[in-house]
Amino acid sequence: MKLFKILSAFFSINIIRAISPFLLLPVLTSYLSTSDYGTLSLIEACILVLTPLAMLNSSGLVSTRYYKENHDYISRLNYNVILVIMLASVALAIFEIIAIPFLNISQIHSNTILYAIPVFILLRALNTFILNLWQTQHKVRLYATFSILILFTDLGLSILFVTHHGMGYIGRIFGTNISYLIFTSAGLYLIYQQRYISASFDKRILKDIIKYGTPLIPHAIGGVSLAVANRYIIAYYLDQHAVGIYSLAYQISSVMLLLGTSINQAWSVTLFKWLGDGVQKNSKTIIKTIKYLCCTIIIASTAIIIFKDLLFLILSNKNYEHAKPILPFMVIGFMFQSLYFIFVNFDFYEEKVKSIGSTTIITSIIGILISCILTANYGLNGAAIGYMLTMAFYFIIVFARVFKFNKTFQMVIKQ
Repeated sequence: MKLFKILSAFFSINIIRAISPFLLLPVLTSYLSTSDYGTLSLIEACILVLTPLAMLNSSGLVSTRYYKENHDYISRLNYNVILVIMLASVALAIFEIIAIPFLNISQIHSNTILYAIPVFILLRALNTFILNLWQTQHKVRLYATFSILILFTDLGLSILFVTHHGMGYIGRIFGTNISYLIFTSAGLYLIYQQRYISASFDKRILKDIIKYGTPLIPHAIGGVSLAVANRYIIAYYLDQHAVGIYSLAYQISSVMLLLGTSINQAWSVTLFKWLGDGVQKNSKTIIKTIKYLCCTIIIASTAIIIFKDLLFLILSNKNYEHAKPILPFMVIGFMFQSLYFIFVNFDFYEEKVKSIGSTTIITSIIGILISCILTANYGLNGAAIGYMLTMAFYFIIVFARVFKFNKTFQMVIKQ
């Protein structure tokens, strides 16, 4: 029962966290043209792609080691994780300063905002690290308080900048990142006060972070690429208007991804704890929970597709009407991604980072090729179908690998 209490808590919190983008959709679709909305989407996609580089999947290492190591080790690990994130962000900033003058980015009204992207990445990465630590510790109240405060600050500042000050998509970017700056600073202070940060540079731990995270860079980048590559492909083959239409369909259908992410947040840490307590002791509970979660995901995706007209009525306007036909393909793609989360955690538990990374990067390459072909020939419908097919392939490959080769999963199903 503890899993379902934790799952319900994190799901409720993530529903609240997701309110900001959805509440802002009517505002953004009213005050931004489809082209500006597409530009905002491309900038956010850039941040999403580069954030995994800054993190080196270090939060994943904290989660997997938390129930295996003592408090002193975790405190030193956290300090070195923060150090890695900061150094990686500086490296990205240096690279960007060198690269931007050679790029012709006519879609961005002012290149100045591009120079701030490494700062946005740093704030996003540190915020992810903080929330991941509290999630791993099952500190639901602290996680909830932090998330809700970020939500309302982000929402309030974004509306103020976009509507009152007429700052367009720049206002949305500023609103988000000012809220991250305030609460990331507060979060780091709280973790330090809780003695989960020990200012001790440790070469052995640094090597652990690099050893664990480097093979997962392809996984992290590939995983984000699966989500955002279509926006760049659409911009290339179609235009910014089409990117805006696709991005809205993606945003609304991400209700399904919200469910999958919320399930994964509770499932991953609880699965690791169950496996750590003993496979024989918890195998029946694990199998029963997997079946329950899979059924929940499939039923939820069906419901979202059935009620898509209502979602568009609430969250959009007639300018984005062309997004409606592609939403079912996006929802099914998110359904497969949510099912993937359930099984890939067995590989994470065994720290099979090379297998995870290679599978993701190969899938992302195949997905990009499929999307290029389908988008070039069938436009937005092709892009959405390409995403759905890619995520289906991704799930099938990972499920087959875990079912056949994962020793822990084999032990679970044989009990």
